[in-house]
Amino acid sequence: MRGFYFKGEYSERYGVYVTEPPEIPIAQPRSEAQKILGSSRVVHYAEDEGGGLAMEQVTQSLDCVARADADLLGLAAWLRGGGALVVPGDEAHMRYGWVKNQIDLKKVLRARPDRRFTVQFDCEGWRYHWPMPKGYALISGGTLANRGTGSCRPLLRVTGSGDGTVTINGAALAISGLTDYADIDLESQQVYRDGVSLMSHVTREGEWPWVPAGGCAVSWSGGITGASVLEPRWRDY
Repeated sequence: MRGFYFKGEYSERYGVYVTEPPEIPIAQPRSEAQKILGSSRVVHYAEDEGGGLAMEQVTQSLDCVARADADLLGLAAWLRGGGALVVPGDEAHMRYGWVKNQIDLKKVLRARPDRRFTVQFDCEGWRYHWPMPKGYALISGGTLANRGTGSCRPLLRVTGSGDGTVTINGAALAISGLTDYADIDLESQQVYRDGVSLMSHVTREGEWPWVPAGGCAVSWSGGITGASVLEPRWRDY
């Protein structure tokens, strides 16, 4: 990569390139410090996001240069908001990032004769495997894989009809009145079909399921006759 990827497009399309490989920030777990009463010691308690550590946000800086014929107006419109970000030197990972300095970008480009500038992104701490690994079919009583170093929450699809239960990592989700299929998004903690929520048909036993590093057991019963992973969402620290 000579440029960077953001929101489905490469910066080269706008005539912008990264001048040198950027530093790849590694996020730290979010924690709370508590002093022990009667002692000088301080204990740090890592925050949990329900199936894994909660990670601090990081700032990703990219030093860039624009060609003389760069599409500055298109660039300024593109570098707004947030989306998937892939940078040189870490092409096997994607972070969700939001442009931090979008307001001054166009002024900087016009003012500097060498057409160099820096783009900064506020990013989630997790680095997701990129490109997104392909989905795959599951076997009841088998393993739901996770090849990342951190926990993950994939998007699943169960098929069947009637009432059934899917159990992931010991946590069960019972779905009543299943028709054809239902999608289970462990990240947003939603069950839906064709964009319509099925949460009124879902009964949960315990916390929402999550998948630890290395994977976990998965099984189903009743009216659920099959299951697959649509988006694995494996991620690393």
